[in-house]
Amino acid sequence: MTRPHILVTADPIDGLRSVEEIRRNIRSGHAKRLWESQLTLANEELKRSPYEPGDIFPGRDLMSARHANRDYTIVHRAGTRTLRAALACLITEDTRYRDDALAQMEALFDTNRWPEWRDLAHTGMNIDLRAGQLSRSLSLAYDWLHPFISPDQRQSIVDGIDRCGIQPYLKDVADGVGWANGTNNWMTCVVGGHGIAGLALGEDHPRSKELVDYAHPRLNAYFDNYGPEGEFNESVSYANAHALP
Repeated sequence: MTRPHILVTADPIDGLRSVEEIRRNIRSGHAKRLWESQLTLANEELKRSPYEPGDIFPGRDLMSARHANRDYTIVHRAGTRTLRAALACLITEDTRYRDDALAQMEALFDTNRWPEWRDLAHTGMNIDLRAGQLSRSLSLAYDWLHPFISPDQRQSIVDGIDRCGIQPYLKDVADGVGWANGTNNWMTCVVGGHGIAGLALGEDHPRSKELVDYAHPRLNAYFDNYGPEGEFNESVSYANAHALP
């Protein structure tokens, strides 16, 4: 498999963006402004240590930080930082961004720093929405970083995603948790997130096909939960969870 191969591709593929196409497109217009905004954030994050559950920053709930909770805000920060740094490395070939992504991954895999990929509010299961977020982001980052990391680094990342996200996910599925066949945003985030992880990791993980095969029919059926004008069975405040599906 030629990498990267998902969302951003090493070779030109109809319907997807190759690395070279992105490099050309970010020279002008909206793509240039968007790219520069992301690169600015990536450069700012080069200056700070990896995110951990107890971190405080604007918009972070102080109670969650005090309890080192893995709430949405800190998980989103850590996952997006990893993904953005991996993309910056892929486009610029500047290995400072690779090192930043690897440092954030290392923190996420360290159970002393990130005890688990689960919100303290979600009990009675091994993982939750947070593992869906992180397995997705880190697997995509892995694919984008692939040309810039060693075989040992690749294996370490695959092992970390497997241990922290995939294995707890598969155990919950085997235990028959309700969200595995649910009709809310857990389906898109947890089942969909691990399906994307399977696509991104590909042949580098022995159960990738299983992750994809489990997610695919469930997400296809998920569209039946929408009304003709996009109506859904959750509150208006959850609308963002369904923008992409």
